[in-house]
Amino acid sequence: MQAKYPSSVEQQLSDLEVVCKQLAGYGITGVHRMALAQPAEDLSFLLLLLELEQQDRLPIRGSSSFSSVADHNMLNDVLIGYAARDLLTKARKKEITAAQLHDRLLELLKDAGTDRHKKVKKLAAEGGHGANHPLKLAVRRIYPDSAN
Repeated sequence: MQAKYPSSVEQQLSDLEVVCKQLAGYGITGVHRMALAQPAEDLSFLLLLLELEQQDRLPIRGSSSFSSVADHNMLNDVLIGYAARDLLTKARKKEITAAQLHDRLLELLKDAGTDRHKKVKKLAAEGGHGANHPLKLAVRRIYPDSAN
């Protein structure tokens, strides 16, 4: 829908605020958006939620999952989701500011919205199937103390 009928960020913020206010009016205190799209759309939605929260225009709690498309780009999708979750945890612990969170999520969005597979292809070409295999590198990023 966004590609065919794009709307401005302000319009998206306004639409999301209206929906959240309607939900709050029905007594709903929180919602979870299931990730059924592309990672770029998931990050865009998260940025909208955070912007409304920063502007004190978010009357309910909102959460979202992150998509990973089951294709040859799946590893990068998973890494982007993990990185976003890590950033949200750091922001919650006050290790980074809201502005830093926003900027870093925008960087992830750029990676997710372009040829999001470039990094994985490069890792696979350089690493072969040994210790530098992309999957082993991903496991080490997620679980740095892992022996694998």
